Amino acid sequence: MRTSTIRLLALAALLAASSTLATGPSLTGPSAETRSGESHADCPLARAGGSRSVLPEQVGQDAFSALAEMRAILDEDPGRDWARVDLDALRDHLVDMDRVVLFANVEKRPVSGGFEADVTGEGRTLEAIQRMVQAHSRHMGASSDLNVEVSVLDDGLRVKVVTAELSEVPKLRALGFFGFLASGDHHRPHHLAMALGGGHP
Repeated sequence: MRTSTIRLLALAALLAASSTLATGPSLTGPSAETRSGESHADCPLARAGGSRSVLPEQVGQDAFSALAEMRAILDEDPGRDWARVDLDALRDHLVDMDRVVLFANVEKRPVSGGFEADVTGEGRTLEAIQRMVQAHSRHMGASSDLNVEVSVLDDGLRVKVVTAELSEVPKLRALGFFGFLASGDHHRPHHLAMALGGGHP
């Protein structure tokens, strides 16, 4: 009697194991449907409930994000005159900014009251230097206490920036050309003016 009971228990265990193999997950890898691509329900955003808080802040690299932000600003005005809008002009200026900041060669040296920098480059970088640095220097010379002088070189510009405030000289020299280039809060209104078809102020 004891032997029969043991045989019955073993048979039940074998049947249960066979049922699991027949209905359980495949041991040979993902199904063809899974290999062809996950459904939207399987993506991390869907699992998070599609919450805006998990989305990236930036929609792309810096220039792309600046253009996307400007597009959103333009869309806010239902009476926008789209015939005047020129995002291509803003894009060209953003390229200039990249060329100057990332590819220009800058040789800086101290002078009395500040610094002098030779900003040079070739091709597209030289064109960007001539456009952007000239315009920024004119603006800063007219709107700040800085004395800014720009002279033309064969391959770029020589920019001299000095101040009459002796206490500001160490700061001015430490910031150098790129700190000077990033000074002021006029870049954003300039970008909006360009997007609206006004060109570079």
